[in-house]
Amino acid sequence: MVSFRKSAATLLAAVFSVAVANAASPAPTVKQMQDSLAHKGAKATLAAYFDCDTGTGYKLIDEGDAGAVKLAFALLPVAHGCQWESIAFSISHAMTTNPTVTMRLLAQHDILDPCVPGMNNETPPRTLAILDDAQRAYESVTDPALAKVKQKCLAELKEFRAAQPTH
Repeated sequence: MVSFRKSAATLLAAVFSVAVANAASPAPTVKQMQDSLAHKGAKATLAAYFDCDTGTGYKLIDEGDAGAVKLAFALLPVAHGCQWESIAFSISHAMTTNPTVTMRLLAQHDILDPCVPGMNNETPPRTLAILDDAQRAYESVTDPALAKVKQKCLAELKEFRAAQPTH
């Protein structure tokens, strides 16, 4: 009985220390993810930072960090399933948080069409607010080289908005 208690205590201590270590781990930096891509490759980077349920890399893309958005476009061609969908969803958020950088990359890569921000079962008023935010962000892009992408995205927003219920 003593050895069982000692084994159980040892096991609990090990589980606790792993949990504390994981909880204390800081979110990755863009540099860490870029280094992973450069040294370990796309698949290892996707596995390390873009797990479908707990991926920590998506937030940096959502926030529009220029390096993270560039990384997202580099990973998208090799991502599959939920990783591809989640990266595409994050890029659609980056279109609102950093439209100039994201539109520039969108113009260079014909991979996806993130003009309409990703949404999850939003209420009609929330959907319209998200579309308003996206429209303001897209209209803020002043780079003449991005005029074609900007106009395309504004047209897609207008079309999507017209299809939304107003109540």
